[in-house]
Amino acid sequence: MKYGLLILLLTWNVDCFGQVDSTSLYYQALISYNDYLDTYMPDEKEIYVEYNNGITDKLPRLVGQRSVTIITWENQKEIYEKNGNKIRHVKIFPARTKDDLIEINITPYFGEYKGKRKGINLGLSNWVTVQFKFDCDKNKFKYFNTKTGGI
Repeated sequence: MKYGLLILLLTWNVDCFGQVDSTSLYYQALISYNDYLDTYMPDEKEIYVEYNNGITDKLPRLVGQRSVTIITWENQKEIYEKNGNKIRHVKIFPARTKDDLIEINITPYFGEYKGKRKGINLGLSNWVTVQFKFDCDKNKFKYFNTKTGGI
């Protein structure tokens, strides 16, 4: 019993404090995406982000008032079924440079699970590009701008 409680506490401690990197540009981009949702889709209560190694590993599980769920191969069917087989399926793409900026593209898709044989269909809806600029005085990248677009 003592060992089980100790393992539970250590696991909780690592899960709560060891996962999130608030200095990550991806973390900052997710915060900007959450602000976008606050403005344009305030009824969205959860952000479903597709797993991307190195990008989604240290994202928080809560941003503002929204919970963040990482979609993996193992849990995607369960997530879709729990939500009536339709969700806003978000992909965060690797950062890229553009002139003197770093941009991170966040693309929400209309995701629909069509069954075991047909799988998941993703329809492009809009996109959010979060831009960062290097601050020479502070020697780090700082938020610069958010650009949005859609079909």
